[in-house]
Amino acid sequence: MNRRVAAIAAVALLAGAGLAFAQSPITVSTADQLVKAIGSNKTIVLKPGTYTIGKTNTVKNQSIRYEKVDNGYQLTIVGVKNLTIQGGEGVSIVSVSSFVYPLAFEDCQDITVEGLTAGHESTEGCMAGVVSVVSSSAVTLSSCDFYGSGSIGLYVESSSEVNVVETAIHDCTNGAVSISGSGSVTFDTCNFYSNQAYPLIYVNESDYIHFSGCEMSGNEGESFIDIYAEEGFEDISLYSCYAYQNTIDSFSSTEWYPAFEETYFEENNFEDPTADNGDYSGEEEETGYYIHYPSGLQFAFPPYWSYNEDVTGNNGAIYLPGTDTALLVFPAYKQPQGASDLKAMKKNQVAMLKAYVDAMKKNGNMVVSVKQAGDFFDIEGMPAVEYRGTAQYDKKKLFVWARFVQAGDGTVYALSAATDDETEFGEGADLNAVMNGVTLAPMGK
Repeated sequence: MNRRVAAIAAVALLAGAGLAFAQSPITVSTADQLVKAIGSNKTIVLKPGTYTIGKTNTVKNQSIRYEKVDNGYQLTIVGVKNLTIQGGEGVSIVSVSSFVYPLAFEDCQDITVEGLTAGHESTEGCMAGVVSVVSSSAVTLSSCDFYGSGSIGLYVESSSEVNVVETAIHDCTNGAVSISGSGSVTFDTCNFYSNQAYPLIYVNESDYIHFSGCEMSGNEGESFIDIYAEEGFEDISLYSCYAYQNTIDSFSSTEWYPAFEETYFEENNFEDPTADNGDYSGEEEETGYYIHYPSGLQFAFPPYWSYNEDVTGNNGAIYLPGTDTALLVFPAYKQPQGASDLKAMKKNQVAMLKAYVDAMKKNGNMVVSVKQAGDFFDIEGMPAVEYRGTAQYDKKKLFVWARFVQAGDGTVYALSAATDDETEFGEGADLNAVMNGVTLAPMGK
């Protein structure tokens, strides 16, 4: 399985408002060069080698905060936006101190880490984990290897839109993942193995946590997943996952269970949590709803889908975790003088389409080619028109269904659906239902 999370494309778009593009890549070959290069609007390429951190605090950088810990210094990347760190085969970041996270981010936005191996020199139990993400948003960790003896493979706190793709987390001494006070955290095609599970997955007061296409095997300890939620939670799920040969005492030590879809448990010490009620466990989930307040539109979606939006609320995404299927909604064009009638929409149709195509390329890295499909129509009095076509994203072909809806102030909103499975546009498919189920929200009536 080699699927990308649809949210990656969505996050690229959501982060696009006012996005400053990275400068030319900076290539580094030593730990000091790496620490010095950290900053906003940068792409840093690491040459093969081991980058040892935590020894000293001698390299000065306003984007790095040093904290003295036992036998070393914690380096935390603070307040950085639009940073990409690219590794590859033979690239590893190693902490010399068992009290130092090899990678730590705080108050950061639009961060991408690709192809890195990270862990500790010590083979004994460590006090610090491997990667920490705190008070940050739009963070993507892709094709990485996070290994113990770090206490936790990935620690996420007070963060949103954290996407972990095709990454292994293994041999950690306390658990693979810890998520607290966060939302929209996804794991796609990840592998959690040989970890101590106390628990393996910890979720505390967090919503929209999705595991898709993941494997969990060879872990041992007390519990598989513990969810803490004083007043319940929204949408924590395992979709198309496979958990096997885990020597873990119980599935959960709390009252809350996630939802399951096409997820299988085999040869584990704990009982199969799906055995009594088919694919789902815990409380039955209902249809989800997302209101895009700027346009006044309401979207209904299946319980195993999710949504997120940027901090402005202007740009939203409804998506199926673990697939390349998503629907984006964002302001694409503003009619001159705020004209809001059908005549204005038809008159400026070319400019409207160009603005949409430019936005998808600039902010979503999608090259879109579409043609009008059908006549103009309306959604509860709002003029609308549709286009169908294709897009190129990350060297992959996607099918595109774009609908433009014009609000009363003359703003044209794009509802842009993309998928690698064209049958999703067909009658009865989830994406078709999401697109055709759009209504004016109750507050807009």
